[in-house]
Amino acid sequence: MGNSANASANQTIAIGRSANASKENAIALGYNAQATGERASAVGPDAKAIA
Repeated sequence: MGNSANASANQTIAIGRSANASKENAIALGYNAQATGERASAVGPDAKAIA
């Protein structure tokens, strides 16, 4: 959680302006959110989810 949040673990959540999350059940919320992994979810104007 923060301006450039990064999280990398199973069932991880990252919240921030440039949030990045990677692993199973990844969730990223933010302006440039990116989520990578099984069941990835990304929310934001420039969001990217890669499973």
